[in-house]
Amino acid sequence: MVFVSQASLLRRAFQLLRRDGIVGFTRRTAHSAGWRSRKLYWRTVNRVPFLVSTRRRLRSTLTSGARRSARHSIGAATLGQVDQVVAHIEIALAPSTPEDKQEAPTLPVAVVVPAYQAADYLDDCLASVARQIYTDWRCYVVDDGSTDETSAIASAWERKDPRFRLIRHGANRGLSAARNTGLREAVEPTIAFLDADDLLVCRSLDRRVSAMRFEWFREDVVGTWSVTPQVPEETTIDEAESLDRAQSNRGVDFVQSEGECPFNAHAPLLRTEVLRRAGGFDERLVRGAEDWDLWQRLLRHGYRFVGVAGIAGVYRQRRASMVRRDPSGHIAASGRLINQAETHVVIDRTFAVDAAASLPLSVINVGIRRLKRAAIYGGIGVGTSADALAVDDPSILEFLTPVTNVEFARLDLAKAARAGLNRGLGLGVASGSLEPGTATRIAQIGSQIARRLREEVAFLPVEEPNAESAVDLRPVYAAVDYLLIAETAADVAPMLKAVQAIATVDDTVAYLDLEVVKGDEGATAAFDAAGIDGHPFNHFAFGRIEAGAVVVRRPLGPVTAEVLAVCGESVAIVEVPAAERELELPCNASSAIETPSLTPGFSPSPPTARSMVTNYGRLLLKEEGPIHPPSARLLDELRDKHRGEAVVIVGNGPSLNDTPLEQLGGVPTIAVNGIFYAAERFPDPITYYVVEDTSVFLENTQAIKDFATQYKLFPTLYLDAFSPEELDESIGFFRMNGGFYGRDTGTLCHPRFSMDPRQRLYCGQSVTIINLQLAYWMGFSRVVLIGMDFSYTIPDDVDREGDLITSNSDDVNHFHPDYFGKGKSWKDPKLDRVLVNYRLAKEMFEADGREIVNATVGGRLEIFRRMDLLEAVKVPVT
Repeated sequence: MVFVSQASLLRRAFQLLRRDGIVGFTRRTAHSAGWRSRKLYWRTVNRVPFLVSTRRRLRSTLTSGARRSARHSIGAATLGQVDQVVAHIEIALAPSTPEDKQEAPTLPVAVVVPAYQAADYLDDCLASVARQIYTDWRCYVVDDGSTDETSAIASAWERKDPRFRLIRHGANRGLSAARNTGLREAVEPTIAFLDADDLLVCRSLDRRVSAMRFEWFREDVVGTWSVTPQVPEETTIDEAESLDRAQSNRGVDFVQSEGECPFNAHAPLLRTEVLRRAGGFDERLVRGAEDWDLWQRLLRHGYRFVGVAGIAGVYRQRRASMVRRDPSGHIAASGRLINQAETHVVIDRTFAVDAAASLPLSVINVGIRRLKRAAIYGGIGVGTSADALAVDDPSILEFLTPVTNVEFARLDLAKAARAGLNRGLGLGVASGSLEPGTATRIAQIGSQIARRLREEVAFLPVEEPNAESAVDLRPVYAAVDYLLIAETAADVAPMLKAVQAIATVDDTVAYLDLEVVKGDEGATAAFDAAGIDGHPFNHFAFGRIEAGAVVVRRPLGPVTAEVLAVCGESVAIVEVPAAERELELPCNASSAIETPSLTPGFSPSPPTARSMVTNYGRLLLKEEGPIHPPSARLLDELRDKHRGEAVVIVGNGPSLNDTPLEQLGGVPTIAVNGIFYAAERFPDPITYYVVEDTSVFLENTQAIKDFATQYKLFPTLYLDAFSPEELDESIGFFRMNGGFYGRDTGTLCHPRFSMDPRQRLYCGQSVTIINLQLAYWMGFSRVVLIGMDFSYTIPDDVDREGDLITSNSDDVNHFHPDYFGKGKSWKDPKLDRVLVNYRLAKEMFEADGREIVNATVGGRLEIFRRMDLLEAVKVPVT
């Protein structure tokens, strides 16, 4: 093959010789050799860095002198006139006043930790708060109705360090509600959020507070923030600290965020009051993106966040986290929020610091480009005419469209104006040859042109969007003609009947959910079942709900009373009459509140919003003991276990001696206190045995432990009386709420009925009230009372100290003389207080289509329908 190629070359050479002759052939060969050698040279030079740089330096040295001389000669005549023109312009432009920077004093911080079933993570989380080098903080741990040891862990930290404070929700309402409760309770001027499974680094608060102090007097700065990297769920505090580094974090405004979620909930430190005015987190967003929604609500009102170097903490990626459990819920919310960025939104102009942020993102970006171009043309006009007023050319001002203040400050508008000035002055590249003093003066003129344009843009009107088609981001989101506040499920049907009798077709009716504060008494579920819209209590507390009239029904709980006090005279307060109810006692603090009745002809006032900071963040804590997680699981197993059955609640009055207890074979029973004195009379062991009274338990502890029953249920305050060996799966403990007896929470003499014994059972002057709540939870359709004589005699020979009575003779009020016999203590029964609780229990059962009947032999309890015992327990319940 090589031989053939060489032969071909020789043949080609002879052909060229014959065609071109010896002279032509020689020239062609020389040209080809030169071209190939040059190609080899350039390949070599361009591939060897040293040869490349040497060639460039040599060429620069040979030409720099000539180029420098030529550049200095460009615009020499123009440069000679610049100083005169600049001086003329400066006379007409006033110098700008430098900003007076102020620093805020020390800023205490509220750290809000929402927690639900967080026992595995909470201790590490709170330890990371305790390690902060910035010490002026208070940590609000909000237990959102947990049934594990979450509250116990928080209580331990509360005892260890007074800066920790536990707040317990009355019912589980979700992450946003827990954060809002902390926001509502906080008294510090700044606030940060930290989920119970996440961690702060030790300098987290210090860095963000330091930055916030310098920004405190800039009203548009709502907070400072640092990044929170995502880490595996097993990450420790020390490992989190190792990730802290000098990482810069840019400022965030609406345009910079591009409508996205700029960071998660525990990245920023925020102004507490601004967050309240914004309405806090939206508790209606139960499937996620609630932080994204809040940040955008703030950004669209013109607020911004200042970036702070370093990390705030770490975001531990739990396997059971909300976003990992429900990604579809997050994507649905994401679509709405992303689309919202390109929408002109409705905002509250009294709350906004920059209305331009309500414009669509694309409109603001167009405004930015127009502003840059206006600065260039303004500079050209001023430079060309030597007239500072040229920047006010109507064509330039009409060219402008609204731009957010943050973006205006971020733009180097003075640079654009200088470029225009250089063109107007005819300088071009000759601007590089200006004397330093002249260049500085031109730069100052550029800054003043930029300031003039900013003043003009600031006064550009931002039109209101079409309210029908625009997204409404105002903190106040609902106007209600009739806002119903029901204490219990028993109030719902009467309230709806009364309101529907007078409301017009156009009137809106909704309810206020108080259970997050006071506990679950069934009102929310009853309203939802009736198809009535509801609003969270925290939303009302932050002023997000406007009400024309607030409708209530006695007796009023302390939270309802506070709502009425906040509404004042600007909102109509009306009461649904309930004269037949024996539910209000003079000792109830709310009994003195006077309200007009809801009658035909009533018309609600124009809806008005009110904000409030409640006093009941610790109401439940004062009233209750701890929770016992294993018992919560036992109670969960008992839920609706006896649906459709009848149960007999056994009282201990003298009439029990005349009651045919042999008829109770195969019938579930609930008995109390000293019933062990009559144990041999029952055909079967007692099904559920309950002791509430402290004196009974302390004076009969061993007898109570030895009493054989299927189940025993006690308040958690007796848990320490049992050794681990004495406990088994048949013994449970419930959290007992003693608010009915006072404890400075406003619930003295206020009857309540718990729908969830896993959280609490309410005292009501008699252990029977506890039993009725348990029977409701277990699903019994009929409760049969026996031994409820409802009659007490206090002998003359007793020793009495307040409500505590000590007997000096046989007991005449119970079926056995030793029940509260000589030497035993008991309490004044106060039957009027028992009666109001019986009335409420009766209404609660009837509201759910169930009933309580009285099969007591004789006695004075007439509030319940009388039935024969055998008939009551044997006839099928419908």
